[in-house]
Amino acid sequence: MLDKANETIRNANSRISDLKLQLRDAERQIEKLTQANYSLTSQLLESGCVLTERDILGYEFLPSSQELRKRYKCLASIYHPDKGGSKTMMQRINNSYDKLKNEVP
Repeated sequence: MLDKANETIRNANSRISDLKLQLRDAERQIEKLTQANYSLTSQLLESGCVLTERDILGYEFLPSSQELRKRYKCLASIYHPDKGGSKTMMQRINNSYDKLKNEVP
């Protein structure tokens, strides 16, 4: 009985070691992605690129109110945080929609 308990403990310790290695690898990947994100953000800011409300919603010209609402709903279904999207992007979409719906006839 004691041998079985010791074997279980050895297996658990082995699994813990494996999980620690996986965690370290994941942390390294997160660090690389964070650095890449910082680099891309810096490049975007340096380029002076500014997105307008129409750029965010994907229009070159002002759409009709029906088209605008349809595009907003489509983008919201993709970028909503509850559906795996980004909270920041959803906020930008909401702000753009609010501004453009007041401009559309």
